[in-house]
Amino acid sequence: MCKSIKISLDHHVTREEEELWPLFDVHFSIEEQDEIVGRIIGTTGAEVLQSMLPWVTTALTEDEQNIMMDTLRQATRNTMFDKWLRAWWKDNPASSSDTTISTENQSVPSASSSESLQMVVDYFSKEAISVGTTTEESSIHSGSGFPSNICSDDEDRQVTTMDKAITDQGSKDAVFKPGWSDIFRMNQKELEAAIRKVSSDSSLDPRRKAYLMQNLMTSRWIASQQHVSHEKPVTEGDNPADIPGRRPSYRDEENGIYGCEHYKRNCKLRAACCGNLFPCRFCHDNVSDHSMDRHATKEMMCMQCLQVQPVAAVCSTPSCNGFSMARYFCNICKFFDNDDRDIYHCPSCNLCRVGKGLGIDFFHCMTCNSCMAMHLKEHKCLEKGLESNCPICNDFLFTSNTPVKALPCGHFMHSACFMAYTHSHYTCPICSKSVGDMVVYFGMLDALLAAEQLPDEYRNRCQEILCNDCEQKSTAPFHWLYHKCEGCGSYNTRTI
Repeated sequence: MCKSIKISLDHHVTREEEELWPLFDVHFSIEEQDEIVGRIIGTTGAEVLQSMLPWVTTALTEDEQNIMMDTLRQATRNTMFDKWLRAWWKDNPASSSDTTISTENQSVPSASSSESLQMVVDYFSKEAISVGTTTEESSIHSGSGFPSNICSDDEDRQVTTMDKAITDQGSKDAVFKPGWSDIFRMNQKELEAAIRKVSSDSSLDPRRKAYLMQNLMTSRWIASQQHVSHEKPVTEGDNPADIPGRRPSYRDEENGIYGCEHYKRNCKLRAACCGNLFPCRFCHDNVSDHSMDRHATKEMMCMQCLQVQPVAAVCSTPSCNGFSMARYFCNICKFFDNDDRDIYHCPSCNLCRVGKGLGIDFFHCMTCNSCMAMHLKEHKCLEKGLESNCPICNDFLFTSNTPVKALPCGHFMHSACFMAYTHSHYTCPICSKSVGDMVVYFGMLDALLAAEQLPDEYRNRCQEILCNDCEQKSTAPFHWLYHKCEGCGSYNTRTI
């Protein structure tokens, strides 16, 4: 019987490949194919993809593997899916697009290069920059430096040293070359002069020019991060007893529950940027002037035996007898959680989210690049809409651990911020469209205006208005406050 089932299944799959899949290419455009693939990936959990992709690729030729990976990357181009693939699938098939991108980027160092900013130094070492009126020339000499990796929330920033420059104000033809040691001495005028020089240099490739200008504008931040990394580097072989924070912390000390105010967990994480131990990245960020990169974390400390060890789901110390660090553990995010709640890792966000999982109670929108509840499948998409700050509290929404609300216009804000904001406003703070169903409110305004009597000199006057909701121009009777749109009936309008 099993043999018959296998033969029948093989026959069915073969007919699908030979008869059905060719029709897929005939009847759907490339854009529609990308959307279909995106919807499938957006409702498929990380565990399923991790078991399916390596298995599928073993049955494909190298060219077929590359085509498949190109299709996946194209469908998920607005997301973190490619980062997720590289995080767990070290030998994933290289796509042809990767080769093209690497060829195009030869003029610009990659973000992982330890010399990613060296071209800035090389460029300005060729020629001094005129910065205004000073009486003395700057002394130009090289300074000793130390390359370092600086951690941010979602990606590593590579920084290198730059030549030291001493700049005096108040003279005529001062010149300088940038250096991180004295980067804080660069005033705004000097920084603008350096950027203008790069911008007006016609000999530079556009990509190289953009790269130089970007790193000039962030030079002060880079310099401050170098101080952090230099003062507290993480090195192998450190004496565990000397690591700051090597003690247990509690979520509920009376009941012996380990953790912090943010999470329940039985371990501390050793930050790759400064080498200190913290219960979580939020505890680190609250007391530091830099952010902790969760993905760069390599070590943890068991709160039961206080031993620093590689990140894992259980303690490796024999005396702990396989003591679990948390009920939920994600090796990609280095995330531990001991709360009784459902958590899943979204491959397109490359983050852990609260919920039962993709295809169950959430799906990932490939255009908005955000996980949404299943009842929001029909929504207004805004490309990478969640990769922005909340317009109320200015917190970055994509990595926020508080609930986020999608507005009808496609913008996002925290649910708590939305509740507070709508106590006194009913329009989106970004695009001014109505944030909810205003039919009842607009009906009340209709009744109010119908009962209101205007003076004779204003009764027959009209005003040109623009509706914020339907974006149409129309004419409305004169009023000092309320003007109704002729098209959609909204009072969310303004005079023009």
